[in-house]
Amino acid sequence: MIIHFSPSFDEGVYPLPEDMELNTNERYAGATGLLNLLERELGLTGVYCDNDERNLLYKKALKNHLTTHPTVFYNQSFEQDELAVAERLLAWRDELIFAGVKKLTPPMPMPYRLATIMAVEKDFEKNGLQCFGVADRWQQVMKFLPGAELLVNKVVLHDKQSLLHPFFHNLFNELSANVKIEEQLFEVVPTGSSNLQKLQKALLNGEGGVTLQSLHDDRSLIFLHVKDNYVAGDFLADQIKNGYKALFFNDDNAVFDSCLAASGLAASGSVNYNATPQIIQLFKLVSTGLFAPLDVRNLLSYLQLPYLPFPRYLSSGLSALLAELPGINNDKWNKFIATYLQNDDEQIVKNRRRTLDTFLTFNSEDKNTIHNIRNRYRALKKWADQYPHLEHNKVKDEEKEQFAYLGQLCRNLLGELNDMPDDEEITEARFSRMIETIYKPASFRYFQKQKESPTVFRSPGVITQQTPHVCWINWQNGRQTGYPLAFLNSEEWAYLSSNGCMLYLPENLDQLRYSDMLKGVLAASKQLLIVIPEMVSGQAAVPHALAGDVDAAIGNIDDVIIDQSQLEECSQYLSGTIKLINKKKRNLPEANAYIEGVDSLKIYHTRKKESPSSIEKMIQHPIDWVAEYMAKISGSGTISLPDLFIQKGVVSHGGVEQIMNELKENPEASFDDEKIRKIFYQSVNQRGLEFQLPENRFELHETEVQFIKSVKVLMNIIRANQLKVEGAEISKEGVVNGIGELWGFLDLLLTDKHGNPVVFDLKWTFKSKKYAAKIEEEKDIQLILYRGLLQMESDKDVKTGFFLLNDGKLYTRYDFNGEGVVKVGGVSTNSEMLQRIINSITYRRHEFSRGCVEMGEEEPASKLDYFKATGESNLIPLETDSSNNKKKNYYSNLDLFKGKIR
Repeated sequence: MIIHFSPSFDEGVYPLPEDMELNTNERYAGATGLLNLLERELGLTGVYCDNDERNLLYKKALKNHLTTHPTVFYNQSFEQDELAVAERLLAWRDELIFAGVKKLTPPMPMPYRLATIMAVEKDFEKNGLQCFGVADRWQQVMKFLPGAELLVNKVVLHDKQSLLHPFFHNLFNELSANVKIEEQLFEVVPTGSSNLQKLQKALLNGEGGVTLQSLHDDRSLIFLHVKDNYVAGDFLADQIKNGYKALFFNDDNAVFDSCLAASGLAASGSVNYNATPQIIQLFKLVSTGLFAPLDVRNLLSYLQLPYLPFPRYLSSGLSALLAELPGINNDKWNKFIATYLQNDDEQIVKNRRRTLDTFLTFNSEDKNTIHNIRNRYRALKKWADQYPHLEHNKVKDEEKEQFAYLGQLCRNLLGELNDMPDDEEITEARFSRMIETIYKPASFRYFQKQKESPTVFRSPGVITQQTPHVCWINWQNGRQTGYPLAFLNSEEWAYLSSNGCMLYLPENLDQLRYSDMLKGVLAASKQLLIVIPEMVSGQAAVPHALAGDVDAAIGNIDDVIIDQSQLEECSQYLSGTIKLINKKKRNLPEANAYIEGVDSLKIYHTRKKESPSSIEKMIQHPIDWVAEYMAKISGSGTISLPDLFIQKGVVSHGGVEQIMNELKENPEASFDDEKIRKIFYQSVNQRGLEFQLPENRFELHETEVQFIKSVKVLMNIIRANQLKVEGAEISKEGVVNGIGELWGFLDLLLTDKHGNPVVFDLKWTFKSKKYAAKIEEEKDIQLILYRGLLQMESDKDVKTGFFLLNDGKLYTRYDFNGEGVVKVGGVSTNSEMLQRIINSITYRRHEFSRGCVEMGEEEPASKLDYFKATGESNLIPLETDSSNNKKKNYYSNLDLFKGKIR
């Protein structure tokens, strides 16, 4: 067997093995590949733990050492974060093992920290193969290598042996007794006079100030400056579509692969480094609900993950309920759970209940037991181990390793919990620290390399021969990582060096890295395109390791630079591409007063039923009415919690509803501050859990004070006017002449001593005067319609008003007694106001029948036909601002569609 070796070959090799004329017994291998080959030859096999499991074992060894050496150098850090310290010290330990520290038999005592690590090692190595890392496996190979018969004839080194880690010096010296060792370096001798070859000569010879030809005369070397790597990815994807073929170097290929996929091209294979994809987030989010207060934001995130250990029907239903009422155990929540549990099959019901008990229980106490936590994570581990392997679940290949990592995280946590008694209580703070030490970002396959995809490598160290075209996408990937044994101080370094330990000199590693970087420039025989982004995935680009040398080598570098505004010009210089066709630009929608020619609206512009709120939307903001009720466009497509201000209204409505229902049953019931406060917090739990989070405590207290004050004012008004509570959130429907079927929910329905209906519409608002103005300007469409609806039903006189829960005021055009009542005058009769609404609805429906929809928000109202016709046609006036522009609908999320986002 012939083995070609370079540490860079762990990533792969260029040319690709399938494009080489290799013998059947010829292999290319990096350090990991060589280790596997030699272990196979020596018959060394074993099941080794991954780094996470080794970290836990090393943590136990460190803890054991602390029991007899409480003042050891790592004791204070270990108290703060046991696993992080174990991870760092295990990495030190592995570097020392690779350097051969176990083989030392020095005449003098070791320095303190080294001696400590070797003392911990005695306990750690009791785990046998479980403690083995790569360094231990290499040392095992070296142990069994002398005299072994290998089926290896030759090892070809593609880097200078003198620049490799000293361990490999010893390895190849040992192999050289029976195996031929030779160097076969990648060397280029540029002989031409192209810009590319001039740069290559200058870098090889250490020259500076070389003068290059302009791109018009020589396209062999191009520096392309772009805003970020997303622009670079899209541009290069377009060029590949047009025939551009090159060998690509790219430090982080995830963005480039996304651009390729978006352009319909095959992905070249990429990894998300230090990522926490949503599958992995289950490790933390599954604990949601174990401790109080319940974080409703985490609960919503949990329910919207792409994979869950319970049915999508359950998670999507609960998500929608949370977005509507951000709380649990309210009527809608409990009704949905009861429906979920209904089934004729007792076993199905039992399994569903077990799912709820395991993954969707909510603890109301501050503490939880180890038993509860252990059960939840055992169930999650079991699910993560099984789910991706069931064919009907159709899990992507790249996601299977995420499931495997999730299972590993659960296994690590359960290992931490195993030594703790079932009934031991654990605080949220302690559990959070435990979770955080185990929950680590990891690297996951993002796209698999697909057939006929571009060839992309992270490091130019894979190069073994030249290729015509090279594109270095992210000219910032020359960032140098650390050095082996960098943690050693001068005393420790000197001690190991003087006692025969194999220490990797930083200058040798720097030369090896520089040699690899230089291969990236030397690899191109015809053209080199260097893409220089200002930003890379949201962070400022780091200057490349070769940047200084390249700048010094070229005297007129500006003549071969193209900036982002010249992308189309750049394309004509790339071999194999054709000049890009000018693409028709699509502008964002412009803000217009009207949308014309909506043919479908001509036919479908009426609904069987309307509500007072939908009619107000039709009159004031017809574009939102059409979008929501005709086009069925609502929301942004995502489920999210309403903002805290809206939740104040939801919580206060719920609390008032409960109080009013009690008053309905017992009009003489008394409500002191404490009772009202208790009802308020019940409503918070059922409708506004976000207020219970620590960062919202001031908002919660403020809302509580306002609520108690307003409720007392409302009850005083009810009693001062001898009103009787008929109910809260009462559904009413009927036919109103000129409008059609009308239905809605009355926030609060009462009757006076004569049996006449009274409707209070409850509001929580920033601006209380807004509702006074609505009544005064006769734009209180909802109140007018509620009055019309009840008059049609009872043929009695109806009184209405807006009760503002934020400041305890009742704004009304009718006579009521009591503190907090603000009477607002009007000039029209009730029938005149109702007729104005009917006229407005008729006007809007006529517009719709012509396929016309008014937009015009924040535009001069004088541009709008409705505004012009208001007086003549006796319409409800539009809401305008101080500049007489039509007011924006601040509750709408159609700004992009309306042309309001530039």
